[in-house]
Amino acid sequence: MKVKFINYATIAGVIFIIIQQAIVASSTALIAQLSHSIMHGEGYLLWLGLFVVSLTVVYIPTTLTNYFINKAKYITFGSYITDFGRQAYNRPNLYYNSNFRAEKEPYFTHEAWLIIQEDYFFIVDVLSIFFNVAFNVLVLSIFLDWAFFASYIVAIPLSLICILISKSRLEKKSDKMQQSRNGMMQIINHGWDTILLGNKWNMSLWKNRFIRSSQTAGTDQRKLTLEIDIMSLATLVLSALPIIIVLFMSFVRAYGNTPMLAMLVATAPRQILTIQYLSDMIGLFVQLNDKVRRTKQLSANIAFSEVSDTNGKITWGRVYIQDIERKVALQNLNDLYLFTNNFAKGRYIVTGENGAGKTTLLAEIKLQFGDSAYFLPSNSKMMFQNDEQSREFSTGEKTLANLDEISKNICSEGISVLLLDEWDANLDKENILYVNSAVGKLSNSICVIEVTHKK
Repeated sequence: MKVKFINYATIAGVIFIIIQQAIVASSTALIAQLSHSIMHGEGYLLWLGLFVVSLTVVYIPTTLTNYFINKAKYITFGSYITDFGRQAYNRPNLYYNSNFRAEKEPYFTHEAWLIIQEDYFFIVDVLSIFFNVAFNVLVLSIFLDWAFFASYIVAIPLSLICILISKSRLEKKSDKMQQSRNGMMQIINHGWDTILLGNKWNMSLWKNRFIRSSQTAGTDQRKLTLEIDIMSLATLVLSALPIIIVLFMSFVRAYGNTPMLAMLVATAPRQILTIQYLSDMIGLFVQLNDKVRRTKQLSANIAFSEVSDTNGKITWGRVYIQDIERKVALQNLNDLYLFTNNFAKGRYIVTGENGAGKTTLLAEIKLQFGDSAYFLPSNSKMMFQNDEQSREFSTGEKTLANLDEISKNICSEGISVLLLDEWDANLDKENILYVNSAVGKLSNSICVIEVTHKK
């Protein structure tokens, strides 16, 4: 799957970028026409008025470009999150897979938005500079000398050759920078709990690792940036040479031709600016490899349909299922079907030694039942309607509120099995009694299978 950058807002933004740069190029044509009219003693007020209007009108497409590009960012990001959710939905074993979480979660929580935002900034910069250079070179060639057009035609392949030479080296530095930045983000994920809990030993460990990871990420970022800047400068010097030669020769040929010399002088700032934009464009194309690779990596992080859901294993014979009357060692999943009478309503407890696969069993049931099963792990960050009020709740009150919300949605959501993983892990005896009673009531209407923390 790919990140979807093309949408109606992106297309609208590109159209207004083209209009914006066409207006900028028209101001160059108006400057040339204005100087020509003045030197020939012709009426120039019309051209002067149009030039002033062009400087003002350009802000209209600029405003519309910003509006639609900002809208496009959120459309693309929303599409990415939707695709991510579609790929990951009902993969409960992956919830407990620490390697999977370390690899994927940063992209879901912050990297996706950062990369999409940076990509749109990059797209706007590339298109704005490209059309600015293209339109202005065309105008300068029409009004001054077609040799300008030829010089840029020569400059472009020279730039591309320099970029291709540096491609492999930049890709390696870009990969290294991305890896070190992801490493830093993974260390940051441990910081919230470490700082708030205030244990000196853990704080010291986290701080030292964060400092090392941030220094590594910063060093790799600076090396990549320096490499890009040096490459951009070298490419500019080489590619700008034919343009400078043509500009110099134009001034030599215009000697004694006052109207032409006036046009050259009047348009000189725009010519210099065009060369500067060419420099910026070279810098952007040098960064293109980095942007493409990061975006491909972003796309790869939603294409995980082939990722195995296996995380841990169920040691059959060491995992037990019990109710009030009996207790049976499970030899396979079919034993669970038989014991619960095909998951009929009632309350069942999964027991076993640590590492036997109790939680993995709950995840497997959820995977098979899909939306018909409701899985509530301990301390999950799932969203509930009571989240606003729960800021003032204790852990027990929050658990009770969540169970109450689940019970109200059992019929409408078609839930037939409730899977509870260590709901009592952080509760005191009083709250355990309250929650235990709530779970008991739920078992009167659906099948409740639970793993309890406290025996």
